[in-house]
Amino acid sequence: MKDDDTDGDSDESAEKPSFWKAFVRLLKNKLFMYNFFSGLFYVFAFMGFGTFMPKYIEYQFRKKGSRSSTYAGTVGTISKALGLLVSGFIISK
Repeated sequence: MKDDDTDGDSDESAEKPSFWKAFVRLLKNKLFMYNFFSGLFYVFAFMGFGTFMPKYIEYQFRKKGSRSSTYAGTVGTISKALGLLVSGFIISK
């Protein structure tokens, strides 16, 4: 029974250095880091845009809250659908 415990510990300790080596290599990869931060900034920018767009429409164009939410939701959904279709078309070429 003690032999099983030591084997489990040695397997676990053997995996940790390889994980950390791979993690450090990933952090040093410039292309990966640029892509990661690009996606992060993109998501944060459009989260705020999508969240406050109905309020902007409400104040800027003097619309009711329900109407501005409908406009923002419709425009957002249509633009996402078009973006998905266009990107799929471009990737297929």
